[in-house]
Amino acid sequence: MPDLIENIVFEDITLDGNIALYAPSNLITGIFGSVTRSITVKNCFFEGFGDCGIKLRDGARVLVDGCSFYNINTNAIEVRLYTNDPRTGLPYPVRPENRDYRIVNNYFDKIDDGSGGALEGCGVNVASGSALYYLENVVVSNNTFSDVLRSIFTENNVAGGETRNFSVIGNTISGNIRGAGVVETKDGIGVVNGIDVTIMGNTIRNVGNFAPIGGFCAAVQVSGNACRNIVISGNTFTDDSGDPDRTDYGVFLNETARVIVRSNAIQGMSVSAVGWTGTPSPLIADGNVGGRRRVFLGQPDTLCFSTHEYTCVCCSHSSLPQQSN
Repeated sequence: MPDLIENIVFEDITLDGNIALYAPSNLITGIFGSVTRSITVKNCFFEGFGDCGIKLRDGARVLVDGCSFYNINTNAIEVRLYTNDPRTGLPYPVRPENRDYRIVNNYFDKIDDGSGGALEGCGVNVASGSALYYLENVVVSNNTFSDVLRSIFTENNVAGGETRNFSVIGNTISGNIRGAGVVETKDGIGVVNGIDVTIMGNTIRNVGNFAPIGGFCAAVQVSGNACRNIVISGNTFTDDSGDPDRTDYGVFLNETARVIVRSNAIQGMSVSAVGWTGTPSPLIADGNVGGRRRVFLGQPDTLCFSTHEYTCVCCSHSSLPQQSN
């Protein structure tokens, strides 16, 4: 697509990548765009891509609704930000404001790069590699993921390039359907350096079926010292596979801040329902069926979220207002 294109709509199209015909060094993408102003993809079918189904660089105002993605090796949907144009290494003459991404009502099946736990193989991957630009207003809702290596991930490894206002709501994620020898599944939802994050009402089952390179498996992983204002509530995380290499944690936190893990049903994890490294402070973990109850770290009066307002029921402090919705 031309740069800076806007109001473009792809609808009711089948895109077949014929993955078997292409060498690993010459993989293709279904829809590719740079610095797009607005794009809508509705009711399309993507199959057999060695690269991505949809791949957008430094784009904005994206709606992907009612699409299906099958047998894709890299990421089904990938949105990434860069400081400069990756094609030239130079700044873009004009770039849109990087905001407003909605990925809703889609189906993802067999998304796995086959590398044993590397960074690709995501159903939805949104990330910033720039300290100057961040993603804002990202909604991933009411999607179904089946045998996806990592279903929903935002990975922002550069300070200043966080994902802000990130909502992951009402998705169904299932792994280990075909088995570890066919499709590997590592994690359900992952957040690296997110601010104002809501993970709510998701159902995640059997998302760890192998011993991944460099770590473990969790239904939800949150990490990064820029992470703050994280609410993980009303989800169901289970692993009933009985496999030795099953999901290790329901929720795992690494060097995060201002986290609420509340009223989740967590069963069958091989290590713990809720775990962490470092000191996620403050942390409230309360009312999680199958998990630790009434875990509290840090000062409650610092846990007043600007966009996530919950009452602290695990201590007598009343600084948190009632939920505002």
